[in-house]
Amino acid sequence: MLFINLEFKKAATSIVSDVITVLKKMELIALFISCLILGCAWGFIESFLFWLLEDLGGSKSLMGLTITVGGIIGIPLLVLSGPIVKKLGHANVIFIGFIFYTIRLLGYSLIYNPWLCLIFEAMESITFGLSFTAAVTYAAKLSTVTTDTSIQGMLGGLYYGVGKGVGSLIGGYLIKPIGIRHTFQTFAVMVTVVGIIYCAFYHLYLKKNPSQGTDITKKDVEKKKGPEHFQEVDLKAKAEIAEIQADLPVVYEDAMCNPAYETTEIEDEEEEARESEKKTPTMNGQL
Repeated sequence: MLFINLEFKKAATSIVSDVITVLKKMELIALFISCLILGCAWGFIESFLFWLLEDLGGSKSLMGLTITVGGIIGIPLLVLSGPIVKKLGHANVIFIGFIFYTIRLLGYSLIYNPWLCLIFEAMESITFGLSFTAAVTYAAKLSTVTTDTSIQGMLGGLYYGVGKGVGSLIGGYLIKPIGIRHTFQTFAVMVTVVGIIYCAFYHLYLKKNPSQGTDITKKDVEKKKGPEHFQEVDLKAKAEIAEIQADLPVVYEDAMCNPAYETTEIEDEEEEARESEKKTPTMNGQL
């Protein structure tokens, strides 16, 4: 038995109004704020980690190796991100990202051997790859079919654009008065506080009052109940159709395959049948 999804994406009548409606959801607002803070932490690390390594006497090859380590180790987690998010939940995975950002920021501020930074760079696979993947899929779940692309684009803009810029700006202002190590620790405290608030707010309020009414959320609920939106197609139908075609006269079988043949041969046969019917009463009258 085969199930085929025959649903089609509805055309958006007013994207702006649809996006504004979705943005009113508290669950999505909390997600955006958390991604903004995570983006600030990521932007600060990307902007000032090499500065710290240079102060510690790190070589240029070490700086390049930090990017390589984070990228290679992140590949398996990206592959397994789907099952991990499904098992733990979107919000919990995002909170794990907060925890590992705290560990990274504190770790950078405490090391004096530049090579030890590779330990914390390996955690980028969790802070960036896994947590942001969870955020993107979470945003897709909270948005509608007509607004999912716009919402995910806004999420990426907050993380890569606004968050990175704000983190770099704040870090630049703090480094001169308090020093680079204390700046890393300040960001660690900020990330920890926001992460705890987000986790508590989710489990105490958002989890008990989930956002409902979006197209994707409805699909998820209905799929758990059964394939109501799928039409059942019997695979034996093809064999039955073949048997029916085998019983048809050749002329009708050809007409089924060739519409042009249908308009010629079948019409000729119908015309001959009508002429024979006209001749039959005449012959009966003569008899």
